Amino acid sequence: MRLVYAVRKTDTVARIGGDEFVLLLPDLNHPGEVEAIAAKIASAISMPVRIGNREIALSGSVGGCTYPSGGTDAERLQHCADAAMYRAKAQGRNRYFISGHQSFRPG
Repeated sequence: MRLVYAVRKTDTVARIGGDEFVLLLPDLNHPGEVEAIAAKIASAISMPVRIGNREIALSGSVGGCTYPSGGTDAERLQHCADAAMYRAKAQGRNRYFISGHQSFRPG
């Protein structure tokens, strides 16, 4: 549910397996919106989870790309986003990388 609350009402969140999710972000007005949403998602993922008396720290990596620069079909877009996620992972915890943009650490 964290991801659902981190995106806009017009966006789609789908779990594709294990700990991997796909987000579709239609109707973006400018590239900065992708980065703002990615930062919000990374921040939501990093919020600790309380189980009983324990607080569990979480981290995640977010990779993204845009249509059509990242690809013109679902397979190419997913490959582009996957490659971006691995670039984010290589930079450390709680990071995101958007293909064609700079990588940031959420504040």
